[in-house]
Amino acid sequence: MTDTKENPDRPDNLRKPDDDDVDHGARVRFDDRARDHSPQLWATTHRGELARAFVAIVLGVFAILEKRKSGTKGEEIP
Repeated sequence: MTDTKENPDRPDNLRKPDDDDVDHGARVRFDDRARDHSPQLWATTHRGELARAFVAIVLGVFAILEKRKSGTKGEEIP
């Protein structure tokens, strides 16, 4: 995991926080790499919405292309 040696005399925090007066939470050693937001987690939890948006975009593109194809009988579309 890391090359840092663990102090064998440190108190464990299995049942209660090491610091009795203030609980600083779990983010200590890897705080510099921790993130508050995950795009991957958001996408995973919103699969249905993403799928519906994708289908709507694809159908919209097909509708535009079909309209252009049927409406271009000798006319140039800007």
